[in-house]
Amino acid sequence: MEFVQQLNYIATESPAVLLLVLSGMVIFLFLIQITSMLRTRKLLKRFRALLNGENTNLEELLLSQIDQLEALSKNYEELKAKHDRLVKKEEQTVGNVGIVRFSAFADTGSDQSFAIALLDDFENGVVISGLHGREEARTYAKPIEKGQSRYLLTAEEKQAIDEARKKKFRI
Repeated sequence: MEFVQQLNYIATESPAVLLLVLSGMVIFLFLIQITSMLRTRKLLKRFRALLNGENTNLEELLLSQIDQLEALSKNYEELKAKHDRLVKKEEQTVGNVGIVRFSAFADTGSDQSFAIALLDDFENGVVISGLHGREEARTYAKPIEKGQSRYLLTAEEKQAIDEARKKKFRI
């Protein structure tokens, strides 16, 4: 009750002070109102940007996004399966190549003979040797499994296999 008595006293004795206090409160409330309006306008602008300017509700927008995510997930799984198949197939293709040139016979020069190893990532494949002399040329092919052959390998063929292990010839 004392507060009400003080207000009555201020209103009767110094109305200018009361008017000044009330004017300050009005200005303060006006500034709060303008700030609220600016924030509301900013939020409305962001909301419209979210809806892409379309007249749609938020629930429809979210359901549409969920459908798109499910389609993307399905496409991702298909692409992943294809990728895995390609990686498996790529591992089994010739990609490791080693070549060694040498002179097989004393009467010929210029390293005309060769051994070439063609291996996959599991060191399976073939080693091909070509022996070139003055009067004849011979070609041999030997299967390779896990880097080994059941046939006797020459030093040059072993060297070609070692080169193939070191190099990857991927396109």
